Amino acid sequence: DTVTAVATVVLDGRTVAVTGGGDGTVHIWDLASGQPVGEPLTGHNDMVTAVATVVLNGRTVAVTGGGDGTVQVWDLAKWEPVGGPLITHMRVWAVAAGGTVNDLPVAVIAARQGFVVAQLPTR
Repeated sequence: DTVTAVATVVLDGRTVAVTGGGDGTVHIWDLASGQPVGEPLTGHNDMVTAVATVVLNGRTVAVTGGGDGTVQVWDLAKWEPVGGPLITHMRVWAVAAGGTVNDLPVAVIAARQGFVVAQLPTR
């Protein structure tokens, strides 16, 4: 399927690419071997338009945004979502993660209408 977004991160000692697809799935790829790591992650009802990666409270996570207006945080070690999806009601164009506001982890979510700052779930 078409890759619509990509970010890289070190996961369990290896560099991986986290890709978003036109079919709404998120894939992890081992860059050394070119092979997929695990099964695709599902949670978007439209194409994944943005991917960011960050270490959040010691966990390596991916933050994905979609054309369906949702942002999802994925624990890449456990292969599961962290909290429920963040609903933006806007088609997400870009996501950046890694900063804090008032000592809380946040993501900046960009859309045609502007941008929002959202607190990331930590559990």
